[in-house]
Amino acid sequence: MIVDGQGKLKARRINPMVSRELCANLIIQHGLPFNFVEYEALRTWISYLNPDACLVSRNTIKSDVLKIHRKEKNMLKEEFRKIGNRICLTSDMWTSIIGEGYIALTAHYVDTNLKLCSKILNFCHFLPPHTSFELSKKINGFLHDWEIEKMIFSLTLDNASTNDVLIKTLKSELLLQNALVCDGEFLHVRCCTHILNLIVQ
Repeated sequence: MIVDGQGKLKARRINPMVSRELCANLIIQHGLPFNFVEYEALRTWISYLNPDACLVSRNTIKSDVLKIHRKEKNMLKEEFRKIGNRICLTSDMWTSIIGEGYIALTAHYVDTNLKLCSKILNFCHFLPPHTSFELSKKINGFLHDWEIEKMIFSLTLDNASTNDVLIKTLKSELLLQNALVCDGEFLHVRCCTHILNLIVQ
């Protein structure tokens, strides 16, 4: 509702596209399932507030969330193109209690305002085998997808033996593109926290 010139309340016209975008952002920010929009109690409440409201399905809201993701991804790609300096990466892989593998890749960089930023680039399911070659292939795929393969300075990993071979494989691929500083001498950084944890154990 909005107030007119005489101080009276009048109905505001709701833009269904704005409403959908707000709902998609709600789902993203609170990690809600896509079928949240199909909850009967939610639909009853919305219909009470506005009988003419256009209620969407979980497939529609999923499409809206993916649209926001693509938009944000393109904006971050453009930011990477503008910074003009190198990016440091951290990556980790772990297995859930039900045996499902996951991998994450995070970028750390200084933006054009000289502010240190950290962005999770990828967090995804990683099917076996979890070999060094497959890990290298996966990370290399991430770099190409983000168009930053020639901007990498370092990659911080834990001390698993597979990571030594991963770095060797990845380094050889990036060197073919002349993409590394000092022939990749500084590419591999071992996670200090992981080392300290091993010492304590």
